[in-house]
Amino acid sequence: MEEEKALQLYLECYKDYLSLGLQRTLAAVPGVCNVRVETCLPVDGLAIAGWEQRYATELPADLRAFYLATDGLRIAWDYRVPAGDRFEVGRAELRPLAQLSRLGGLRPGSDEPLAQVDAAGAEPSPGGGTPCPRLSSRWLVLELERCGEHGSVCLAHCRPEPGGPPPAPAAVWLLDRSCRWHRLTDTFSDYFRMLLAHLALPQWQWKFTPYGLGHMAKTWMTLIAPHLLPSSGWSVSDSFRTLPPNRVDAALFRSRSKNKKEKEDKVDAESTEGKQ
Repeated sequence: MEEEKALQLYLECYKDYLSLGLQRTLAAVPGVCNVRVETCLPVDGLAIAGWEQRYATELPADLRAFYLATDGLRIAWDYRVPAGDRFEVGRAELRPLAQLSRLGGLRPGSDEPLAQVDAAGAEPSPGGGTPCPRLSSRWLVLELERCGEHGSVCLAHCRPEPGGPPPAPAAVWLLDRSCRWHRLTDTFSDYFRMLLAHLALPQWQWKFTPYGLGHMAKTWMTLIAPHLLPSSGWSVSDSFRTLPPNRVDAALFRSRSKNKKEKEDKVDAESTEGKQ
């Protein structure tokens, strides 16, 4: 019995260590409840070597260290409104190694089925310099996390051309529903810290795109973590400044009272005539 308690305590401390105290942070937020941080057993070196042999590439050192600590990570939490209803708001799931597959399942020389998506990624990134990933045989695009039906977070790496210059290192990108690429950060470690810092809020990645946060994402971020809102973005106070002030004509109430009085006088007169 004591060994089970010690093991449970160790697992809880291990989860807290991997999530950088996210569970304790969320537990202190009013309304947040049922916080779940789920880890898995680490991946052994042979499994990682087999994955690298299958895709003919090496995992980045930080992503390799992540899988040597836990085979994926799942974070979820609910929010309870004052009426008592509870909704699942926060959710993030980093795929285990066995599910870390190439986006689109491309094989060498099979780029034609995704030529339309490939053309969308042919343009340079908004910041210039590094080109956006392409779903082609030269690019290895791995889906790290699925953002519901809104997009995917991917780790993209370009293979070097024979005799050409060395390509840029792997980076983390967001692929939205319109097949547009948005660079989030340079390394998996940075993305993992960003995920925890944004408390696994829904669609927080769109904060770093030209589109900005959606309406629901802004609402939840304002309610749970307003300090994470962009400085030039939406705020609760600003959202009401564009609305015209309500002007109520007092004559409406006076005319209503006058009509009501005339109706009452008419009823009284009819009742008096009936009695006579």
